[in-house]
Amino acid sequence: MPVLLALNRIDLKTQRADSDKISIFMKALSKTTNMSPKENLYYAIGELAYAIARSDGKVQPAERKKLHDILIKNLGRQGETGISEIIFTLMDKKEHFDSETTYNWAIQEIRTNSHYLSPQMKTSFLTILEQVAEAFPPVSVEEQGYINRFKKDIAPLEGDPIFYKD
Repeated sequence: MPVLLALNRIDLKTQRADSDKISIFMKALSKTTNMSPKENLYYAIGELAYAIARSDGKVQPAERKKLHDILIKNLGRQGETGISEIIFTLMDKKEHFDSETTYNWAIQEIRTNSHYLSPQMKTSFLTILEQVAEAFPPVSVEEQGYINRFKKDIAPLEGDPIFYKD
């Protein structure tokens, strides 16, 4: 499977992957799964949610279940298509990436596909991140930092109604 080949190219001994290796992985992922720009946005928010859940340590089974429920609740039909399970599977395989690297990677994916980013998606994405951070109180400084940064990073992005209308 090409995604696994891309994962093998990433040096698992290195705690911090450089942007070239991340880029190789994301290109391989997009090509092998044939994800649409909208699916890439959902995948990216799943990455961000996982990064926030993981920012205070390893994601425990109870957190994983709660994260899955939050994604389904807020993404509706898109969440039910298995996006959260795909995210968990891939994130488990690349668990060596820290939350900062994952955040940067996901926000780049959102920027790349932002023409499909509707105002409703922006609101849902922020809600998801806030609910993930609040799922196991208290909200840590790191979690709040990622949420504040996400608000700032996503604010200037405006999708094109031609692309995001169903």
